[in-house]
Amino acid sequence: MKHLHFNFQSPTKGTYTITSYSETSDESYQADFEVQQNGILKVPLESLDEGQWEIVIRWEISGKQFERRRKFSVLAERNLFHANKYASACLNEKKGQLFHH
Repeated sequence: MKHLHFNFQSPTKGTYTITSYSETSDESYQADFEVQQNGILKVPLESLDEGQWEIVIRWEISGKQFERRRKFSVLAERNLFHANKYASACLNEKKGQLFHH
């Protein structure tokens, strides 16, 4: 599962907004968050489409407002292992090299 990770020095609450930079999409997501003692905010990315995005995180500590912006890309999932070729080779009990190009 893909996430963005942000570290905070102390527990805090805030909101984040994720906005698409795609010309074909104006998607935007907003959520509240609360960071516990470990200081780590994990923002899930599995619902985002491939493309360019920006996250804006806003929080408050001791009455002082903070904001952080970060641009990021979501890349398409790649099939790193040719499972169907491997399965076919195994079923046919081929010896030697499994992949022929």
